[in-house]
Amino acid sequence: MKRTFVIVINPSSELSPEKLFDEVLSVSADISAKCTCFGVLIEGEEEEVTKILKYVR
Repeated sequence: MKRTFVIVINPSSELSPEKLFDEVLSVSADISAKCTCFGVLIEGEEEEVTKILKYVR
């Protein structure tokens, strides 16, 4: 089943949305990702999205 998650970054964080986006793309997974001004939007099969969420946490 396809799932969509949004990873939101705290504005005071030293991590930028672009850096997070690069990390998400570095994981070999069949997903769609979009960098936004507040974080990253990730969409794909639940297993793939869960793998990415575990990695970036």
